[in-house]
Amino acid sequence: MRIDRREFVTSGIFATLAAALDSTDAFAAEKSKERTTSFVDEMKKKRSKAPLMGGGDPRRSRAFKPLPYTTKDELSVAEGFTWYSLLRAGEIINAKGDRAGDCCDFLHFIPGQSADQAFLWVNHEYFLDNVIYGKNLKPEERTKEQVDAEMKLVGGSYVELVRRKHADGSWRWQVKSDSQIAFRLDANTAIPMVGAAGGRTSLGTLANCSGGFTPWGTILTAEENYDVYFKEHEGTFRGYYGWGTYYPRSEEDYGWVVEVNPKTQSARKLTALGRFAHEGATVTKSKDGRVVVYLGDDAKGQCIYKFISRRNLTGQSDNDADLLVEGSLYVANLSKGQWVLLSPENPLLAKDERFKSLANILTHTREAAKIVGGTRLNRPEDIKVDPLNGDVYFALTNNADSGDVYGSVNLLREKEGDAASLEFSFETFLAGGVRHGMACPDNLTFGPGNFLWACTDMSASAMGKGALSPFGHNSMFRLEIDASGSVFARHFLQAPRDAELTGPIFLPDASALLLSVQHPGEGSYSKPGLGLTSHWPDGGDSKPVSTVVCILPVDGKKERFSS
Repeated sequence: MRIDRREFVTSGIFATLAAALDSTDAFAAEKSKERTTSFVDEMKKKRSKAPLMGGGDPRRSRAFKPLPYTTKDELSVAEGFTWYSLLRAGEIINAKGDRAGDCCDFLHFIPGQSADQAFLWVNHEYFLDNVIYGKNLKPEERTKEQVDAEMKLVGGSYVELVRRKHADGSWRWQVKSDSQIAFRLDANTAIPMVGAAGGRTSLGTLANCSGGFTPWGTILTAEENYDVYFKEHEGTFRGYYGWGTYYPRSEEDYGWVVEVNPKTQSARKLTALGRFAHEGATVTKSKDGRVVVYLGDDAKGQCIYKFISRRNLTGQSDNDADLLVEGSLYVANLSKGQWVLLSPENPLLAKDERFKSLANILTHTREAAKIVGGTRLNRPEDIKVDPLNGDVYFALTNNADSGDVYGSVNLLREKEGDAASLEFSFETFLAGGVRHGMACPDNLTFGPGNFLWACTDMSASAMGKGALSPFGHNSMFRLEIDASGSVFARHFLQAPRDAELTGPIFLPDASALLLSVQHPGEGSYSKPGLGLTSHWPDGGDSKPVSTVVCILPVDGKKERFSS
């Protein structure tokens, strides 16, 4: 007999069990009834105290009220909060007339020279050709002019922000559209490649997913699903764009972490961090002062990695600028709790003709990682380091092929709390699913009160169906821990139809949250007779637009995020 968990919790199944016991002799029935009634009463008490799906820790009475799940085509936010648009795809960002790309993702906020000036880096992961053209355009149908326009939609934007007083009395950030400082990177920007697998200049950056930032003031943007642009592959996350027809390029120029220098408006690809479907690049420091970067390879059956710089951090930008050019790359073996070196010095690689050079190992990192025993995981995505104790949290989104529908948030503790250690312990921090109210975690961030927040990544094709049907659209949650160590997800935001919430970052003063609402309407025109599936944010019959938004408390009290 198959019993749905929610029906089990809410139905009269206990009464049914009691009735069945009444068919025995009177004494046994009475005793059984006593035991059953006692058990039922106890379960009712537990259920009355248990949190609702996405309800968070029930003891946090001052916390924001959890947002009800919905399937509305809107950006829904918990009671007591509001939002406004900060940057839309296609918006002019500077005096030259450059425009923001599509599908905003990772965000990095940089304070300016006054309280009313700031800068924002925005990744542009890909673009929705189905929304742009009103159909799913086949590669052979694309013109060179269309490809040229598409190449401007990926990469990243560095925008200047100014703060102005809004009509409601609140202070709001807005883009300075005539900025002399803002600039773009796209698929045709000349970008040198440095490190053991470098020595040449590549054209462009694309598939820019999450990222990171360095102590010396540069931004890291991670090239993820680069395999859909210049060559057709089986099993990619979406169809081939067909750019290779007009611009045949080597795929070995993509799949790297790109370091952006806002001061010089330049970039370079850091080959020392390996080549794969980079989700992000989270930077921290070891006890002896070396720079450590945590990296996830976002694909089914792939690994997490760690880079350790050869030299120590000095705190002087000029001296530290090349710290990510030389160092050692490791892959995690979770069953052994070890970081395994990816180098010709590793005997397992030295005996393989393909990997006798460091350049080949870095270029074909996935293959090398499997040879040395890197643990294959269910889509390793964002990785964040607890700023208070150095604990490392990483998201595994899911892998339905292996039976992991809901994904998990996981905790990795380096030996002696040292980021440069080659040994660690590992455990699941929060398993996704109805019980905990969250499914398919992706982007993570630490916020006010040192709470860990998580955004989800249910695909448009799977969202609202089967095991994922209870969760509505993609969402953002605050993760809470009670005194017993139980972890709860408190539902805070829900995305418009088909959209994903990405790049979460709290402002330095904790007054607001910046967030990318990426690819609303991604499922548009996916089957005959289906038109646009979203009209967010403008409503009506408008086309959906990926947009960076700012979320803030209605009453301006920033403690709302941490209460």
